[in-house]
Amino acid sequence: MDKEKQKQIVIDDLDIISTKIGEQTRYVCFGVIAICFAIISVHYKADSRLYQIPIEIIISSSMFSIVALVFDYLHCLMGYFSSKQALNNDDNMHLYNEEWISYKLRSFFFVFKQIFMIASTIILLFGISKIF
Repeated sequence: MDKEKQKQIVIDDLDIISTKIGEQTRYVCFGVIAICFAIISVHYKADSRLYQIPIEIIISSSMFSIVALVFDYLHCLMGYFSSKQALNNDDNMHLYNEEWISYKLRSFFFVFKQIFMIASTIILLFGISKIF
């Protein structure tokens, strides 16, 4: 297999994995927000153990998920701008430049959307564990 063909296989794999990471981030964040909303809706009913979860934990978990979703959108937006710049980069065979602010922000949002999603899940699990 030649070098260019192998490179294309790796690029295709990165595209698939990046897409899956974005999808999973959205699924988990929407799930956390839905669980938090359900807990808040029964939070003040005395017959539910869920009222024992501090509201601050529920709100924090929801906020982390919302930030992760915003970062997911911004990651996609910066990816769009990076791709547009690469298409206009005739001098360098349409390659990305790691010095572009859009490229740096794309990488930043890719990492931090995952960090915020994981943090929101851990916060929610911590809150739920407090009632057992």
